[in-house]
Amino acid sequence: MRFEQTVKVILQTFAVFVGFTFTETIRTTFTREDNLSDWRWGALIALIALLLRFIIGSSVHLNRTFVPPPATNPLPQGQGVSSSVGMLLKDLIFLVLFGMAAVAMARATGQVVAGQASFGIGLKPFLWASMTYLALAAVWCGVDYVARNVLPWCGAQEKTAEVGSFSGAWLGLCLAQLAATGLLYWLLDATGSEGLTAWLLAFTYVICLYVDLKIILR
Repeated sequence: MRFEQTVKVILQTFAVFVGFTFTETIRTTFTREDNLSDWRWGALIALIALLLRFIIGSSVHLNRTFVPPPATNPLPQGQGVSSSVGMLLKDLIFLVLFGMAAVAMARATGQVVAGQASFGIGLKPFLWASMTYLALAAVWCGVDYVARNVLPWCGAQEKTAEVGSFSGAWLGLCLAQLAATGLLYWLLDATGSEGLTAWLLAFTYVICLYVDLKIILR
């Protein structure tokens, strides 16, 4: 079974979530007249870095796992691509969950309007949504490993699809990024400095994007 078109549709679906998130965040950030000390500017950079991590990683993962490479660049001897619908559905479900968490991050950068509820808006909700995103990513890493190596419904073919698996390295990176975000949440409580916290978050997430690119493009 060939999944080229299905993989394209899945990635396009995730791109819709990402596009909406970018549009909503930029709309609420660049219409402000505040200077760069406003926390939304740092949050915008952090959000872009985080979503770039996952849209690039998802593309590389899905294509290497499910799409046969061109004849000019064959897989190593004994390795193949996955033909499991269950494996593909697993990735689709998680991408939708990632998209929902990204929308929550975008909402957190909005403006508090008089007479409307402010629940979910602010740097703390943004940090919580970021940690939710990263926790989902860590769960995906564990589920992907189990699906490839433990669950019988994957079939023997999944044992040879390791060319598309970065779950081990991604798990370590996601947990490190999650811990750093939690530390910054504590820093915000301790100092009350939203601008400093947001810019440190942006710096951290850009570094994580760089490390992720080193992992998937090696």
